[in-house]
Amino acid sequence: MKAKEVIIQVFDELSTSDLQGEHFIKTLIDSFTAGYYKFTDEVWMAAIDKDGVMYLNPNGFEEHKEDLIKNNEYSEAIFRNDTKFIILHESLHQAGGHFLRDANKNPELWNIATDFWINTFIRDKFGIKPSKTLENKILFPEKFKIPIFNTSDEYYDYIARNPELKQEIQEYIKGNEKIIIDLPIDADEPKTGKGRGKEPKTGRGKGDKSETGKGKENEPKTGKGRGDGLKTGKERGKGTIDADGPERGYINRFHRFKEEVEKKGYSLDEGVYAELSAVFKKTQAYTNWKYWLKKYLTLSRVLKVSWSKPNRRYLPHGIILPSYEQEQELKAVIGIDISGSISEKELEIFFNETDGIIKQLRALGVKKYIIHIIYFHTSIVKEVVFDSKRDKSLFDFLLKNLPSETGGTSFVQLISRYQYLIKHYKSKHIPLIVLTDLDGEFPKYRPQGHILWLTTGLTKAPFGQVVIYKPKKEE
Repeated sequence: MKAKEVIIQVFDELSTSDLQGEHFIKTLIDSFTAGYYKFTDEVWMAAIDKDGVMYLNPNGFEEHKEDLIKNNEYSEAIFRNDTKFIILHESLHQAGGHFLRDANKNPELWNIATDFWINTFIRDKFGIKPSKTLENKILFPEKFKIPIFNTSDEYYDYIARNPELKQEIQEYIKGNEKIIIDLPIDADEPKTGKGRGKEPKTGRGKGDKSETGKGKENEPKTGKGRGDGLKTGKERGKGTIDADGPERGYINRFHRFKEEVEKKGYSLDEGVYAELSAVFKKTQAYTNWKYWLKKYLTLSRVLKVSWSKPNRRYLPHGIILPSYEQEQELKAVIGIDISGSISEKELEIFFNETDGIIKQLRALGVKKYIIHIIYFHTSIVKEVVFDSKRDKSLFDFLLKNLPSETGGTSFVQLISRYQYLIKHYKSKHIPLIVLTDLDGEFPKYRPQGHILWLTTGLTKAPFGQVVIYKPKKEE
């Protein structure tokens, strides 16, 4: 059987199997890849781009097959197993968020560190062992007497702290012409090989055509994956293109993956969770602040169950079910740090965006809203309530009540007041949205409720969702 046919079969198996161990793999493929692949000779053997599109070179797999034969190790089962290993390797680059975690890292070392984690993960967690031939082409930490770590970052730090080890690994790679060193490729340009893909070192020559899915000839459309009309072979997942940025998209996919796996009764062990959630911890702040502002502002609009108004859809069938209505009353608490860390322009943009969201909700039928606005520095300076019964423009209201007083920063009184308001309204769904630089004192307890920190400065808080607030100048 030709390598291309084996690749197609293995990809199908990985994407459709539903056995206990394989359900994890299927969910991984569906959640983190675009759900399809592209045949091309512009990669060494396999690569994946930022959009989750996988690039596979049948010629590279055919050469690996020949190596297996030369080493008296070939059987169809062994070749299929190695093919599975390589496809999973590329999927885990995307699943681990390696595109989003390489900032301020040495590209070559990050490449090596992620390969250490991926290859060990596939072997030890999935129980898929490579052939001796493939094992000699890829990197495992024990080859260099490196301990097994839970994350790529730990491997990276360990190598970076040991210059002699770094040199040993580099010399090993240079001295092994068969070594497969790949990195997730840029969506614009599918180039991999030895190193980071600065040159298209395919070793196979550059063809004029590439193929997608089940061997359909197409002009090479690398583009942006799904966005530029790339034809699909097997398109199963929901895709990985995210209008509001790759970080938030990854976070959404990670939680979908986690939920799907846990539905089957399996839990992510510490090692799996540590690597796959690393990008969430590192990038949760760098997301669309407008998206998070709107999401938190509308948290209090929960669904209300009503048995007094049965669901009319099922009444003709003699089935009485409750109707569901979204709460048409919005409640929120907004904390504004007036210590001097927020510029007038940043305040104006925040006020304007918040006012716009309220106007949108009003147009959608929100009849009542009560928003507590708390201006604070080391203590609460002023608290005012924006009420739909008497107030129309939130922008004017916020600007009119803005105190001129400044000071240091403490969140203790603000959080205490927020806890009181949650109890007062008897709802944990009321959000607290805080515009601040996060440079201040926090309470020593973990509060109840939903807290969003829109920060102009620091990016870490002991609780709540942190989002960088950097509005564009034109806003």
